[in-house]
This record gives sequence, structure tokens and C-alpha cells, in this order.
Amino acid sequence: MKTLTPTTLTPTNALINVDQQKQTVDARELHSFLEVGKHFSTWMPELIAKYDFQEGKDYYPELGKITGRGRPSIEYSLTLSTAKEIAMVQNNDRGREARRYFIQCEQQLQQVKQALQAQAQPAFQIPATLSEALYLAAQQAETIETQQRQLEAVKPAVESFCTFIQAGGNYDFATAAKLLGTGRTRLFKALREVGVLMLDNTPYQRYAKHFEVKATTDARCGRVYVTTYITPGGLHYLRRIFSAKPELLQKKK
Repeated sequence: MKTLTPTTLTPTNALINVDQQKQTVDARELHSFLEVGKHFSTWMPELIAKYDFQEGKDYYPELGKITGRGRPSIEYSLTLSTAKEIAMVQNNDRGREARRYFIQCEQQLQQVKQALQAQAQPAFQIPATLSEALYLAAQQAETIETQQRQLEAVKPAVESFCTFIQAGGNYDFATAAKLLGTGRTRLFKALREVGVLMLDNTPYQRYAKHFEVKATTDARCGRVYVTTYITPGGLHYLRRIFSAKPELLQKKK
């Protein structure tokens, strides 16, 4: 069994090779590393269907070698974000190990990108006059303020991701609504309007694969409460719906 170590966590000496130029991962190699019980030709199409991965955005198929049946196999290149999501939903040690590996690969690629950008920038020049010094100080202050705004902007997403992990891989509606840029109540209403959810906020059967419905019983009165959660694939699906009809999530004036 392969084990990830700090010395091997580099794109040039990788246990799961990452194409640095395209920033993609070979799906068959990921399948092998995760030690999935299903055959690759069945496993990958099932993932694409379950999580609504989009060809040309999340993965890139291509014909491979001729198989014993005389037909070429289908190979898949995955984006790093897709590979991370697949690793995460395995919900086992190998999946978590692969996810951490891909995160480190992304960090290394980002460092390379920043280094290249730094090389392209002109060297810093010491200001010759007071006015130039004041101008540079103002620029620096503006840069710091912009960075602080960016950190504040991503803070809800980070908190939502932590909630997502704690929920076992599914999103509650409050978290999903934040990620979609709307409110929880408005999201429920929009999904009822497009015919995805019923009046009790549970999905119709044809959309059930995008959700998880959990029932809990109040021990004091015996009443059953039903809570609907959105799967990662379901969130992909909702993004597609509302990208075509953004007005459904907007507050009506």
C-alpha cells in the first residue's frame, strides 16, 4: 500500500501525478490509490451521474487503449477540485489522505504562480521625494485594506465548509443558501416554485438523489420531525438551476 510522506508530496515526485500545466489528475490513477472495490469503468460514470460533474469543467474524457472487447477504454482527466471532492466523499482514510495531498499540490502550484508573478513585477524603487513616499504609503494601505476585505469575504465560505464536514458531507439549507448567495427561506420557496421540493420541503422522487432526508422523533411527545439536507452533487445541480434563473433567489422588491 502506498503511503503519502512529506518528501513525496510534490508534483514532481507524486504518488498521484498532477499535470502542472493543466492542473488535472488521472481518474484511473486516483481510483487505484483509493482502492475502490468497483471496476473503474463502472465507478467513474456513477460518480459523474451522482454528483453532476460537468464535462469540460470538472472532467475531460478521452479515448484510451483498445480493450479485449475490441473497443477503446474511456479515460478521464479530473480538475484538482473534482479530485478533492471525489476523495472527500469516499469517507475513509484513503480518501482523506488523497484530499490532503491534493490540497498540498494546490498550495505548491499557487506558490509557483506567485513566484512567476513576482518575477514579472518591476523591482521596488526607494522613493526619492516625500510626495513619492506618501503615494507609496497610500498604495500600501489600500492594498492591506483590500486584502482584509477579501479575507472577510471568504470567511463565510470557510465557516460553511467546516459545517459541511461536520454534517457528514451534506449541506443543511442555511449553509447551502449562503453558498448560493441567498437566504434559507428564499431557497426553500424557490425550490418549491420550480417543482423540486414538495410543500413539506422534502424532494419529489425524481430529485431524491440530490438530497438526504432524515427523520428524528421527539421522545417527549412522539412527534416525528423531518429535516432535508443537500448532497454535494445536489449543490452542483442547484447552481445549474439558479444560474439559468437567478431571479428565483433574488429578494422581490
